Amino acid sequence: MGLAWMDANMAAAFAVYLVGTASPGPSNLAIMGVAMEQGRSRALSLAAGVALGSVCWGVFAALGFAELMRGSLALAWCLKLLGGAYLLYLAWQSARQAACAADAAGKGGGWPGCRMDRRCGGGC
Repeated sequence: MGLAWMDANMAAAFAVYLVGTASPGPSNLAIMGVAMEQGRSRALSLAAGVALGSVCWGVFAALGFAELMRGSLALAWCLKLLGGAYLLYLAWQSARQAACAADAAGKGGGWPGCRMDRRCGGGC
């Protein structure tokens, strides 16, 4: 009896996971956008990356990664620091691309007195 109950719970959890994964969200919209703009092969690459990321989160949750983070304050602090640094990197890249696009459109740089030259590799 105990095993049948667990199988029913696993089936229900899998069904909820499947619905959540298949529902349109930011990842699925990004895949659709890439497919329309850049083609099927790029969209399949992005979809594989999204699926791999989802599987990694599932494995981390199943292995109790949250408990590991609660048990080690140093590890949690390092992860927060790396996450913050990555967010700053993404913000910097986004700002550079916006300034580069504005230069290409002839509207000037994103910051006053800033010229993005060297094929948008330069900076202020």
